[in-house]
Amino acid sequence: MRQDNDNKAMKISRNFRLGFRVALAALLAGALQVFAGHPPWPPRQHSAEYRQANMLFLRFQDALAAERWPEALALCSDRVRAKAAQWPSPKAFFNDTIPTRLLLAQDFGFWTLRCDQPGGFDWTDKATLYALVVNLTEPESQPALQWFWTISATNHAWVVDYPPVKMEDYVARKKAALQEREDKIKQIRLSLQPRLEGLKTHLVPVNQRFIIGSPMLFRVELTNAGKTAADYMDSGVAYAPLTVLDDKGQPLPCVEIPGQIAVRKGEVASGASVVLADQIDLNQHYAFTKPGKYAVQFSGAKLEIGQPLSTPFGGSHELFGENDNEVTAVFDFLAVTNRFPSEPVKIEVTAGRKP
Repeated sequence: MRQDNDNKAMKISRNFRLGFRVALAALLAGALQVFAGHPPWPPRQHSAEYRQANMLFLRFQDALAAERWPEALALCSDRVRAKAAQWPSPKAFFNDTIPTRLLLAQDFGFWTLRCDQPGGFDWTDKATLYALVVNLTEPESQPALQWFWTISATNHAWVVDYPPVKMEDYVARKKAALQEREDKIKQIRLSLQPRLEGLKTHLVPVNQRFIIGSPMLFRVELTNAGKTAADYMDSGVAYAPLTVLDDKGQPLPCVEIPGQIAVRKGEVASGASVVLADQIDLNQHYAFTKPGKYAVQFSGAKLEIGQPLSTPFGGSHELFGENDNEVTAVFDFLAVTNRFPSEPVKIEVTAGRKP
């Protein structure tokens, strides 16, 4: 666990102020199928849905740039057009409700929603709704503000949809929502602290002997000695390098191996243990060339303890945050900490028999 609780609290708070922006950046990268490792080859052909949505995206940008306001409005959803009727003109409506200059600088980077699964989102470009985001402030601003809009399919056409409210009202509501989210996160974090006290990770040698050139296997376990169950998220414990020090306390050179890793969430009951990884081979990341004594430790990397969040998702309005579900619409796990290192395990590596 971190040595300084105040620093940890500050980092957690900052992570969640920026977490939504960071998550969206990852989702946009996913549109290029670059999640880990290398993009697939040959690249996948875009779907008809992607091309239709992309064409509407460009047509909407072009209409705004050329100030063809009626044309831009005709590309919008029924609710947006109905709301625009309350303004003196389409020009006044768009000037009040869209960050036009920032939107015109945007590329068609998106993430897609799986309408067949509540709360589902995906990397696929075959969808009925493409969600987009415009940063209203610089990335490191506090708070970092974003404006959300979508291109979605109706029964008869693709349309642009977004919150049809004045930008000044949108920003004010967004700031208030961010503060409310910060307060909720602090409350959740405080409520989770007692569950952390009984949690420990254990690094268990699988091999009886460690021989150069042979597998050197370890198992990582999470044990809960507390009185209540604890939730965890494993984002690749089995693939993260263990820490290895030589007999002088110096770390061995480590080789990172890229790979596509699925996130796994689970619960460890009171008085129980779960195996996070059972076949971690030191040879995957380290090259042992000489016999000697070493210390091996699980650093806690890729393991997060926290609480699942409900993920109500009733449509694009919740994506925009209009129903106060913006946070839970994307995030389904609140991580409180990701540092539960194990005790070091001392091993002796020996040379193999000469042929």
